[in-house]
Amino acid sequence: MVPLGLLPYAVAFFVWTVFNILALVTLAKRHALRALLFLPVFFALWVGQVDLIIVALSFSGTWWGVALTTLKPQLAIWLVPIFVVEWWKAGKVLTIIKMASAAVFLYILPSILQPGWWLAWLSATPSILQYAKHASSLFGISAVLDPPIPIVISFLAIGCYAILSFIVIRPHTRSEYLSWVATINPLANIYSQCLLVFQVDWIAVALSWLLVPLTLYFHTGLPWALVPLYLLWRARQLPNNSLEEIRNTAEKS
Repeated sequence: MVPLGLLPYAVAFFVWTVFNILALVTLAKRHALRALLFLPVFFALWVGQVDLIIVALSFSGTWWGVALTTLKPQLAIWLVPIFVVEWWKAGKVLTIIKMASAAVFLYILPSILQPGWWLAWLSATPSILQYAKHASSLFGISAVLDPPIPIVISFLAIGCYAILSFIVIRPHTRSEYLSWVATINPLANIYSQCLLVFQVDWIAVALSWLLVPLTLYFHTGLPWALVPLYLLWRARQLPNNSLEEIRNTAEKS
């Protein structure tokens, strides 16, 4: 991003937006226009977030793309396991080693150049409980609980629910897995639902805009859990569903 800092702000923002749109087209392909109208995606472009680019790098399926995903740990913690598991099952141990080595390098190099950046980052980062108060997932329920003890209890309860739901649902496709992630991610913001661009249909688009009044009224991102819950429910209705089947169903709807 450093070269963009050498440009006038408007020019830099335009170039960055082009990168984001290219990432969106790469991910959603012929459904890119519909995905653009999905509020989390629209909002991510509006505020210049990096989520679309990170997801596109990850789903390039290359070892270096997945390694670059680690530059945003909030997404990498969910995205990297997808490919590590797939590579492990395919016997691509060398690919896993390359990815892990590149990720370590990405963190060691800046640590050598500026050793204090870890402490600076950690000191500026709110606790996970503070962040969960505004999470656009089931963890957003923390925003309606003021005393600290209920917040901790809600955090633990939803954490247990996340584990149990994963065991029960047993996501069979990437789309199901990403919907599950968007439902329980404690570090989710609205734009974090860019993970869902593969499977967004017109119902999800409409739902994303209808949730705005609820979000403003309750001052929490909790209502946004309805979007991935709907997509997960829809995916489970498809027998032997695959990503392409989900796309075709979304296109027909």
